[in-house]
Amino acid sequence: MRKALTLVAVLALMGVVAVEAVALPVTVYLDAETQGGGNKGTSFRPIGADFLLTARWGMDSAGNNDASKNPSTSAGLVFVDTDGTGVWAQNWKPGKKPSDPPTLDHGSDGISGGGPHGLEELCFTFDKPVRLDSIILGLVDIEFGRGARDKDDPLFLLSLDNSSFVPVLESEIFAAFTSTGRSKDKTGYVDFSLFTNPLFGPDAVVYSLKTRETRDHYEIAYITYDALNQPHPLLPEPTTISLLGLGILGVAARRRFRR
Repeated sequence: MRKALTLVAVLALMGVVAVEAVALPVTVYLDAETQGGGNKGTSFRPIGADFLLTARWGMDSAGNNDASKNPSTSAGLVFVDTDGTGVWAQNWKPGKKPSDPPTLDHGSDGISGGGPHGLEELCFTFDKPVRLDSIILGLVDIEFGRGARDKDDPLFLLSLDNSSFVPVLESEIFAAFTSTGRSKDKTGYVDFSLFTNPLFGPDAVVYSLKTRETRDHYEIAYITYDALNQPHPLLPEPTTISLLGLGILGVAARRRFRR
């Protein structure tokens, strides 16, 4: 017991301390091939993910429920198709005749901004905070442009303190967007390290990310991020441990000889 305590004490004196949090890169694909297609319910944890996806629909521009579009304030449904993940509106519409039962009208598969369902939102809530500058978000069916060609008007909201949200508007999203296909493919990714908001410092972390659309629609194909882990002890080199062990054994042998 004394030997073990002596070893711990010597290691402490040698400066064996906990290192800073270690970031591990993770990429989670959100298409049907990886996650299986279809309705995933109001919340969904993708395979291999350190986050939970939740969906909302029928909001106004401030993110509040729009009673004219979603009078029952029902949640949205996370939906995965061939290209990526979006939101289905959980919207019951009356039958054509008074005697017909209501039917569930989901609308489009993507995160939609227009149409009868109004503004939709897909939210990523991370198990652990992630480095903001490590996030890369793959988008599908996104169309930036000018004037009439600008079909999409996405909005991101980032929680840097697990409470309030900082908005990222279309102009900054577009500046951080790289197209990866032909113009008709409308695919690419957003590199969050290129955001210029002064609140997004080099050490900023994200607790949750909301992705919205206020005009047309798009889907999330994948997300890459670095999840921060707990500190772990920094051990000395094996040679150092061996020499240290021999020294401790020598001290113990001298004590036995003196007895």
